[in-house]
Amino acid sequence: MMTLELAGLAGICLSIIVANLEQRQRDSLALPALSLVPRSKIDRFWHFVGALCHRLDDHQRARFEPGNLVHRLATVLIVMYAALVFARLSQGEDTSGISILAADELGRILQLATTIVAYLGLALLGAGWLTRRSFAAVIQRLDLRSPNRRDWLEGLVLASGLFLLAQAGVALWARSAPPAVFEMQTFAARQIFESFNVSLAAGLFLALTSAVGEEILFRGALQPVFGIVISSLFFVLLHTQYFLTPAALILFAISLGFGWLRYRRCTSAAIICHAAYNLLPFLIHRLAG
Repeated sequence: MMTLELAGLAGICLSIIVANLEQRQRDSLALPALSLVPRSKIDRFWHFVGALCHRLDDHQRARFEPGNLVHRLATVLIVMYAALVFARLSQGEDTSGISILAADELGRILQLATTIVAYLGLALLGAGWLTRRSFAAVIQRLDLRSPNRRDWLEGLVLASGLFLLAQAGVALWARSAPPAVFEMQTFAARQIFESFNVSLAAGLFLALTSAVGEEILFRGALQPVFGIVISSLFFVLLHTQYFLTPAALILFAISLGFGWLRYRRCTSAAIICHAAYNLLPFLIHRLAG
């Protein structure tokens, strides 16, 4: 990451810590939530956000609390990121991430590792590590556990099904779009895949680390607050190489599958599913080659 990005990440982490400390103080004083009874436009807005999360989430499992400062901060950060992405797109900037890929394999691995560490840091701090919860309590809040046989079985089976679904979607996309358009829309994704396909070890590293970091952040930390739909929309938004192409719809469906498994089993099962889904293209390419 560049110095400006690191400074921005540090600022976000600091704001998350401050919000958690303030929320801990309110919890310890047993203060009522600020927006239990709407008294202003701001209070009504946060109630609207909470109602939207509950309405979009299946079986009302989203636990967005209008008066929770950490939940409010997470909402603001998501909206700010979305606004930044759309602003860059409107100015014609490249959002695919290809331009910042390191030229060598080690450099790309370090870039990916740095990103995943950032995801893990945001998830742990957001869940209250070092402020409101012990590390063990944070792990429980993120729904991480040692996976059992059912977690492995359902994760691997769902990964296979989602992969077949994605391949069917890509085939339909290729048939419905002109070849030149299809090549242009898939160029960024192919470049990123090929940059990590230089060795099976690099592909395995990409599959495992991205699954761990993304699932702990999106399914472990964000999904219980915002629900499957909103967290999946943000998941798609983060993968800017697919943005504004049919691949975004495919990725959204895949994310819903990961989210469903997290609700059905746990975040650990979603990590297994995500890692297997990521690894399948590398394995198929090696077998076919």
